[in-house]
Amino acid sequence: STSTSTSITMTSTVSLATTSNPNTVCSASLITSPTTLSTNPSNTQYNNNMSCSWTITAPTGYVPVVTITAFSTEANFDFFKVFDGPSSTNIYPLLSTSGTLSPLPSSLVASTGVVFITFTSDHSIISTGVQADITFAAIGSVTPSNPSNQNCSASAITVNGTVLSTNAASTQYANYMTCSWTIVAPAGYLPVLNFTAFDTESGYDYLTVYDGTSASAASISRTSGATAPKALVGSGSTLYVTFTSDHADVAGGVQATVSFLPLGVVVPTNPNWMCSGPSVISVNGTAISTNPAGTQYNNYQSCTWNITAPAGQRPKITFTAFATESNYDYISVFNGTSVAAPRMLYVSGTKMPAAVTATGPAMVEI
Repeated sequence: STSTSTSITMTSTVSLATTSNPNTVCSASLITSPTTLSTNPSNTQYNNNMSCSWTITAPTGYVPVVTITAFSTEANFDFFKVFDGPSSTNIYPLLSTSGTLSPLPSSLVASTGVVFITFTSDHSIISTGVQADITFAAIGSVTPSNPSNQNCSASAITVNGTVLSTNAASTQYANYMTCSWTIVAPAGYLPVLNFTAFDTESGYDYLTVYDGTSASAASISRTSGATAPKALVGSGSTLYVTFTSDHADVAGGVQATVSFLPLGVVVPTNPNWMCSGPSVISVNGTAISTNPAGTQYNNYQSCTWNITAPAGQRPKITFTAFATESNYDYISVFNGTSVAAPRMLYVSGTKMPAAVTATGPAMVEI
């Protein structure tokens, strides 16, 4: 075997048809392009017992803008609500009202890329409903309607010494906040976050720091309460930070100073930064390592590599150095691409394992 600043204008119309079961046509509607949203077709009347929801997602670099052009519902019973985020749970309501509105409200501008809208009607008395134009505006070209998120400091941070704050303009942060910051270090540097103040509602209002460009990256801190995390260091050029607060109780908030330090001067917070070699391997002779030469691996480290050989060949893993804490820190090799596959090797200590050859794709894990 072988080793191996302007807005996008309205372009279409979406409405909800009347049926014997109104919920079959109005719920779970996803809007990703400019349109007109309607609770009822042809400007007639909506139905009783309706329960509609729309999720509006803007293109990258834009925020949704909701402009109501008609509004008439049964007062105090049939409600139209617009939330500044992806759901109605602990999200700031940009609008929650019923009745006949005159004058109509100003355009509702989201503070993030997503808006969630609901409409509900009860069992009796209907009206002509709600019409709204959905457009998208470039970030920075419009002011968000959510006053809470206006307390968040600038979301893009590239300057050494910048202060990240959840409440830059007041003594306490607000309810219903959803802030995010992207911290990007210059080439050859790592981003560092040093906390100078930390006070949030414990168990409810969280600051989360991700070791990458989005919330899909590894989380290196998720904290609430009055104890600040230690300094957090990215393993790459970018940290992504979020702060969310619920509907009740606020506190003094979070202040942190951003700095950039040269590679090699600081140790990244994410213990897995030492894992070297591509996570998916298909090239003969590729080297993988739990830690750079001359160093030791970290506590709480978890590395995984998936290995696929070219057609007609099989992966062979040959160890060139091996030293782990005996009976605690294990290397596993699986004859497949997940931990559900048969395990061919499970070893710790300082004795060099023999080479392992898989019958097909393989996975190595520490």
